[in-house]
Order: sequence, then C-alpha cells, then structure tokens
Amino acid sequence: MGETWGISGPRFAVLYAGLMAGCLLLAWGFRRFAGRGTVLRLEGCDPLLAAYLTGGPSRVLQSILVRLRLLGLAEPTAQRFVWRPVTAASPIRLDAPALAVLQAVTARTLTPFLARNPAVRAMLGEVHARAVAAGALLADDVRRRMRLVALFPLAVGALGLVRLAAGVAAHRPVGILELELLVVGVAGAMLLVPPRVHPRLQSALDALRADRETASARLHPVDGAALAVALLGAEAFAAEGGRGVVDPQLVSALEGTRYVRLGFGSMWFAGMDGRRGGGDSGSSGDSGGSSCGSGCGGCGG
Repeated sequence: MGETWGISGPRFAVLYAGLMAGCLLLAWGFRRFAGRGTVLRLEGCDPLLAAYLTGGPSRVLQSILVRLRLLGLAEPTAQRFVWRPVTAASPIRLDAPALAVLQAVTARTLTPFLARNPAVRAMLGEVHARAVAAGALLADDVRRRMRLVALFPLAVGALGLVRLAAGVAAHRPVGILELELLVVGVAGAMLLVPPRVHPRLQSALDALRADRETASARLHPVDGAALAVALLGAEAFAAEGGRGVVDPQLVSALEGTRYVRLGFGSMWFAGMDGRRGGGDSGSSGDSGGSSCGSGCGGCGG
C-alpha cells in the first residue's frame, strides 16, 4: 500500500512541524507587534482613569464615594449597601462623575447596582473610552485583527486533522502527529483570546503608585485620598494609615462596590488587580513539535 498522500509519515511530521511553527510564530509576532505598537500615555493620569485601570468600574465608584464622603456630601447608612446624601453647609461644585454618583445615591441605588444608573453607566463608558484613547486598553479593531491572524494556526490544525483521519483509515502510525495537533490546538486556542491591555500597563501603574506621594502633595487632601484609593483600594489605603481620612466604617461601607453588576456585555475592563498579567498572555508554544527520527514508532500517518 502506498504512502498517505504520497508522503511518508516521518517526512510529513517534519514538514508539518515546520508549517505549524511558522504559523504560530507569525500569529505570536503579530500579537506582540500590535500590542506594543500602541503608544501608552499615562503621564498625569487622572484619578478616575487610574482607578479604572487598577480595579475596573468598582474601583472608580470606590474613589468617587470616598470623595463624596470626605466632602460631606454623602455617607453610608446602617443599611448595608445603602448610602444617603448629606446637605452641605455651603454649595460645592462637583465634576460630572461625582455628580452622577451623588444623584444615584440620592435615588437610594444600592452600591452593587450603581453602575446600572444611566448617568453612572454613561460616566463609566467615558472613562473606558479614555482608557482606550490613552493606549492602556487595546482597541476592539486591534483585538479583532489578532483573532483573525490566530486563525492561521487553526487552519494548520484542520489540515493535521484531515491527515490524521487519513492515516488512521490507512492503519498508519500517527503518534507524533497527535502530539503536534495537541500543541497547535492549545496554542491556537490561547491565541484566539487576545490581550485587553497594553503590555507595559502594569509597569506604568507601578510607576504611578511610586509617584503617588508626590502627586498627592500637589492635590487637595480630599483629591489626594481619592487618588490613593484609586491606586491602592480602600482596604489597602486604610491599612496603610489613610492619613486619618479613611475610617474602617467607610471601608466597610464600600464593600458593596465589589459586587457591581454591569450587565453591559464584554466592553468593561476588570482592572489589573482583577486579572494580573493582562499583557501578552499568549506564550504561543513556538516549538514545532518533535520531529521523528528514522524508524519511529508513531509518525505522521
């Protein structure tokens, strides 16, 4: 009986390993280039953007609620997840994000559902758009192109499956081909899930944290506390001492933001605290599979 497709099993295994390695390296290289080709601009990052990139929408709400509490405009109640507005002795002009959250608090929206308030939802959408514009989050079209390039290794996998079926039908050894298909399948599946963040985002956030003391010194104490909560989280900030402005009761009252219910699809970012290493998660497995030696027990069909 002749060789399957006119190519011996060992020879096909070697050729297939080269094709597989080439496609995987192409997809991995494009992934790296597309991510690093985006310019990351976080210099002078505002507290809300820092909060969103560090802890997602829940950290943004934490930072704003702390600010409202320290300004004397809102306070937690005895009921869990319920805040109430406080009439300020003198009118205070708020920016749009703080005003949106204050209005939601006035409507007695539970903290886990603050993001469902239309004004708060719109505010979070604007922060998300700023994160994309700053290059911290990869745009949808960039991620879409990454997925398209990842289809090349999967096409190679489909070719290998056809060869595997032909080899099994011809009662040929296919052990090496099975291993190669396992490699290309796992690597291809990983490449189909592109990163959401810039590869250098974590180091940029670390630099912001290191510079937090200097940045806070230039801000009003309330804004400095909001920035610290944005970068560290309320619990970490309180454990650090909180400079006497964040008390344990306030930290407990912010617990509800952990359970923020978004329900807006996949556009929202969980934050680097929620998913470490969000840069290049695709170690693409550039090993082209083991090339078989002469007289191998299981080759490429």
